[in-house]
Amino acid sequence: MDQRRNTMLRISDAQSCDGLTSTQEHAAAGIDSDQPPVVETTPKSQKEFEDLGPNHAFTVLPWITEEIRFHSVLDLGCGDGSAVKALQEAGYEAHGIDLDPTGSAIPHVEAADVFQWDFEEGYFDLVLCCNMAQYIPNSRISELLSKMDRLSNSYMMMTMPSMESHSEGARPASFWTQRIEDFGWHIRLLREDPDTGHMVLLCEKRNSLAAQILPLLNEQGGDAGPIDEASAAKAPSPTTAHQPAIDLIDEALQAFERNDPGGAFQSISSLADLLLGSGENLTAIHPIFAKIVGAMERQDNASLEFLLSEELRPALQR
Repeated sequence: MDQRRNTMLRISDAQSCDGLTSTQEHAAAGIDSDQPPVVETTPKSQKEFEDLGPNHAFTVLPWITEEIRFHSVLDLGCGDGSAVKALQEAGYEAHGIDLDPTGSAIPHVEAADVFQWDFEEGYFDLVLCCNMAQYIPNSRISELLSKMDRLSNSYMMMTMPSMESHSEGARPASFWTQRIEDFGWHIRLLREDPDTGHMVLLCEKRNSLAAQILPLLNEQGGDAGPIDEASAAKAPSPTTAHQPAIDLIDEALQAFERNDPGGAFQSISSLADLLLGSGENLTAIHPIFAKIVGAMERQDNASLEFLLSEELRPALQR
């Protein structure tokens, strides 16, 4: 199995940016509690926060990766790409765009205008927009949120100055919550910090298949432990061990051939239940299944057939 880590980023394993220190500690309060957790790595003064600029995304990684599960992530306005690089080093599929990225040598970091750049609809589990939205005029805020809504299949996170900061471009929390909810998103966390003068919004797409399935896949995943040679010698071949799952893939493909997408979706759901109940490390197939979930949400049957036959089936047979 692929040893790739795509569960939770341990930021201490990654490089820090521009001398910033980071910590794995975060407040004990849960993300849905009445007292949301403090972002421990956020600077304690408004000046420190402003000096970070686009690198603010880097400071919230230890917290965000503990609280939600995701594999693919897009950082809008990624600056020098520190967050993208840290996520990539931890095993995530991370992309970033910026009008003038100083980290353009980092893979998947591009120089682009957020309003002109595009990607496959619903591809990313998480879209970040950190310390950038305050520079967008009111006339284009809906366009920005529409872009984030189109690209994300599960979560989006935004940080920006709060009204207490008296910063140019700061807007009240109600300005954001109303517009985000208009797009059908659930505000999972809203936190305004008077000490730093900034606001954090974590939003979840309602009824998202990915939001329901990906956390379960991650719970089954994680780093594989040491291989016991004696047990490995007795272990069944991958094809034999995964034959029930392969049979369900074939059932789904046959349903597509019969022009029965409903039957195919049912087989895929049964496949997810089977894999989740297997109790084995699923890190190798997680990225593939994340794309399958996105294709299901878009009802993109052609992509589903390709992913099942050309990616998931071979992965299970290895």
